[in-house]
Parts: sequence; C-alpha cells; structure tokens
Amino acid sequence: MYCFRGAPISRTFVVLIAIAAFALPAGAADAAVTDPSPQDYVKELAGIISSLAETRPDMLRCPTLAGGTAGVPENASIPSRTGDTGNPLVAGQKSDAPKSLPQQVHLRGATQTYNRRYQFAISGGVIWYKSNTAVTKIVEPWSKLPTSPCFDRKVTEISADDDEMIA
Repeated sequence: MYCFRGAPISRTFVVLIAIAAFALPAGAADAAVTDPSPQDYVKELAGIISSLAETRPDMLRCPTLAGGTAGVPENASIPSRTGDTGNPLVAGQKSDAPKSLPQQVHLRGATQTYNRRYQFAISGGVIWYKSNTAVTKIVEPWSKLPTSPCFDRKVTEISADDDEMIA
C-alpha cells in the first residue's frame, strides 16, 4: 500500500507514474510535476478500494482505521492547543482506570508513552490517557480514551510523538 499526502493510492498508479517519469525526456520530469487534483484521486478510487481489499481488509471492516491526522499541519483557524484542558476528569475525581497504571509516564515504550499534550497507557487492550502533567501542569486521573468499537479492548501497542498517538 502506498500513500500520497496521507491518501492511499494503488500500486498500479505508482507503477504508471514511474513508467511515465522514465519515458519523459531529461529535465521534463521536473516541469511535469503538479499536485494531483481531486479528479485524479476519483479516477484511482477503484484501484484504491481494490488495493485495500487485497492488502488491508481490516480497514474495510473498520473504516476508522484508515483515518487520522498524522502529518497534517494544525489548522491555523483553530485556536492553539497549548492551553490544553486535559481529559474530562479533574484531580481527585474517581476513575475506572486500573490501579496498575503509573502515576506518570517517564519513558516511552510499547504500552506506555507520552507526547507534548498527553500521557497514554494500555491496560486490558484499552487506551487510557491524561494530561502530560510535566508540560501542562494539569493534574488529573487516567480516563479511558474513546475508540472505535472495532478495536476497543484490542489495542496491544501504542506510540506517540509531538501531538499524535498511534495504536
């Protein structure tokens, strides 16, 4: 599976682009490069769906797995998130989080990690989160991160960096 700017594209499309690039006279490739239009993606839609069916049937069963914002710049029209409010819980409020979760996540690993906004931990396939206290100074208990039912209680590893988290 190949992606261009976060959108999946078919192998056939990649091969055709490579063939076209080698067929151009020297120097013409630079002049021929343009951003694809929405119509270009529509033309490839059948190939994209076919590629997903062949290589990632899990994404067809759970379309939310194909989503995300990794690599997408933050929208300038949305106020900065530097003033995070944390999760819905406040300090001292009861949480259903397992007692085995750490008070703070200090080192990144496959089941506990953090980014500039939040700390994350997995327990029983569930992702728990709370504000990154060291950065935000917000003290709160762990709260369950809402996830799609198709992978709720099935998460085995997580990773975070900057303002993104991948499960």
